[in-house]
Amino acid sequence: MKTTVIITISANGKILVADNEKHQAPQEVISFFMDKAKSAGNIILGSTTYKLFKEGFGLEDFLSALDVVVLSNKLEHSSDYSIARSPKEALDILKANNHKEAIVLGGVTVYNAFINAGLYDMLYLTMVPIIVGDGGKIATKNDLFTPHSSLRWEAVTDNILRVELSK
Repeated sequence: MKTTVIITISANGKILVADNEKHQAPQEVISFFMDKAKSAGNIILGSTTYKLFKEGFGLEDFLSALDVVVLSNKLEHSSDYSIARSPKEALDILKANNHKEAIVLGGVTVYNAFINAGLYDMLYLTMVPIIVGDGGKIATKNDLFTPHSSLRWEAVTDNILRVELSK
């Protein structure tokens, strides 16, 4: 199964966190991840990001149209989503539901769980023109070294850059 991780970062490389109102992604960024998730038919999120998408951003209709997997060690089963305790379990759930691609969309702990375990094929880093002191860090495993076979980039707008890394 192809696994795609989509992260929005600041110009100084910090992951923008959805629960910080100053870190809100531009519409072009939101449209990109929504299109990718709709195309794949699924999304993998952490519990905080799921709650923000549903309650804070009003994306309940968007989520209800997808096979949602919440990566969490705390939450229990819900009719709105499947629960996975690990990245591998999240992928196994989507494989069992006949998905060909998994879309990983945050938060910071979820990104790092997939990146640190090497469980992704494609990584999109969308850089927005801000510098932040807070925010998350990409790749928190100290001995992580993951070469990528290709790098492409595109200007999304005059001031937003998207980098695509393939393993």
